[in-house]
Amino acid sequence: MIYRSGNGNFNSGSSGDTVVNTNPDTPMAMEVVRMVLIKIFINLILASVKSVILHDEGSVELCDISSNFLFAETDVGKNKVLASVQKLQELNNAVAAVVFTAIGFESAIEFEEYCHNHKPAISFIKTEVRGLFGSVFCDFGPEFTVVDVDGEEPHTGIIASTCNDSPALVSCVDDERLEFQDGDLVVFSEVHGMTELNHGKPRKVKNARPYSFELGVKQPKVLKFRTLKEALSDPVDYLLSDSFKFDRPPQLHLAFQALDKFIGELGQKLISVSRTMNENSGDNGLEEIDEKLLRHFSFGSKVVLNPMAAMFGGIVGQEVVKACSGKFHPLYQFFYFDSVESLPAEPLDPNDLKPVNSRYDGQISDESKVFMVGSGALGCEFLKYLALIGVSCNNQGKLTIMMIFFSGIGTLARLSLQFIMAASILHAETFGIPIPDWVKNPSKCATAVNNVIEGVNIVTGEKATNLSSASIDDASVINDLTKKVEDCSSKMIHYHMDLIAGFANMRARNYSISEAQKLKAKFIAGRIIPAIATSTGTIQEPVPPKVFKHRDMAWTVWDRWFSGQPHLEGADAVVERQGSECIQRIMWNQLLFNSLFPRHKDRMDRRVVDLAREVAKVEMHPY
Repeated sequence: MIYRSGNGNFNSGSSGDTVVNTNPDTPMAMEVVRMVLIKIFINLILASVKSVILHDEGSVELCDISSNFLFAETDVGKNKVLASVQKLQELNNAVAAVVFTAIGFESAIEFEEYCHNHKPAISFIKTEVRGLFGSVFCDFGPEFTVVDVDGEEPHTGIIASTCNDSPALVSCVDDERLEFQDGDLVVFSEVHGMTELNHGKPRKVKNARPYSFELGVKQPKVLKFRTLKEALSDPVDYLLSDSFKFDRPPQLHLAFQALDKFIGELGQKLISVSRTMNENSGDNGLEEIDEKLLRHFSFGSKVVLNPMAAMFGGIVGQEVVKACSGKFHPLYQFFYFDSVESLPAEPLDPNDLKPVNSRYDGQISDESKVFMVGSGALGCEFLKYLALIGVSCNNQGKLTIMMIFFSGIGTLARLSLQFIMAASILHAETFGIPIPDWVKNPSKCATAVNNVIEGVNIVTGEKATNLSSASIDDASVINDLTKKVEDCSSKMIHYHMDLIAGFANMRARNYSISEAQKLKAKFIAGRIIPAIATSTGTIQEPVPPKVFKHRDMAWTVWDRWFSGQPHLEGADAVVERQGSECIQRIMWNQLLFNSLFPRHKDRMDRRVVDLAREVAKVEMHPY
């Protein structure tokens, strides 16, 4: 449940004023502290909503440790809320909404109907992860207004002349081509002569031409959500996660309902339950049930895999922000995702699937040998996921992390020194520390490095903790630190830009990207939209499930799947032996082959290089 309200302070650079004026006053309650919810909670806390209420009467089990970032082995047997709350409070003091996970459809329908009929409506989101399968359902009320569907700025233009004929014709300057279509709504401002247009009233565009029209304004979109009970019986809207699995959502829609009924009626088989439910669905039933898919679904339905939970945490976190703000088009209404291709193609020995009382019972990858490039912001997130699913945690496993090699150490020294100096000066200004003159001079700074003061005793460990928690007068300390910072934007020496430009150019040199001068870096930095946790979570968290797809594969620099110049049919056979399926082949932006196109079947006996030359117009080397 998500309540929309309030105003406050939020990251307007990444989400806009609408979200800025909504999130900080949105109260949130959450049911069941499982991994999916924890990831949602972390993302929303970092997005600065107001308050969160957690409720879960369950205890931490050993299998929870492999999917939850906050639990440790010492927490086994403790209440999940008590084991989580202290670590969550360290992130931020703001949150808002109510999200339900791991509740049955019967209870969900009861809660959802209350939210749907409440005045004003309370937005409802239900999410669930079962093994390699996940689902999301959204109901934001009978009428939910989306104030900004896509977040893009409306088209604007400069008016050259207006005509008071009927209909009125508005012409724009000749050197500005505008992209408007009939039916677009526009609003005028600062028009001289026909001042009647300057009332902010949207007007519809007719006979739009490249240089004559009006000004664009976005019109809010009203979405009419159906209740969970109605949507379950007649699921009209699915958001596709994979265009090649267009028939998968109805199957998973039935599977999740059948699993819920199976749990409530112990002793029945999932497939038979699914078949009975499908027969009772009438016209909305499936023509054929994919029994193989249902078996895959049932075998892993007991566990929550960390990569899948993290992925859905990012998705639902975004939906909560949309519900709070009304900005961006929400998920409407069902979304299903699966990663069946991560399962082994060959049958497994049932003895290998028995629980061994390990935190990695859900997925065991402790003997994997993984090579990962980079350990920055995304790399650190990936390390958390790899650790939780047990990658390389065995004596036989190995995880190698490599950062891009610094080339040209001699020429990099100046940039490095510039970065360190700027960072230290900015840090000193922030905490009111006096800045000596020698710090701003590189040659004097080099001399100071060789004359470091000796005998300074720095307190660490428990003593430092006791000192930091000692009673102090906060007001006096703040007054001591308060110091007006000069406006240095017009100065030749601008340490903020020294820091940004130095860091950016060192990063560019790492990746062999052309470097930029300070003025250009300043221009680029002013246009960057900051990332928020819900956005980065949605982007990065589909990556960890790919780890499951390796299936004991090994690779060296000498390995190749293909040798010589194979025909398309032969290349497909090699891919199939690797347990994969190739539906289409693309080179650059040209489609070489697609199994869905009948006329492409004649290309199966053609060499791949010949197709590349003919279709993609690419010059291929003889070798």
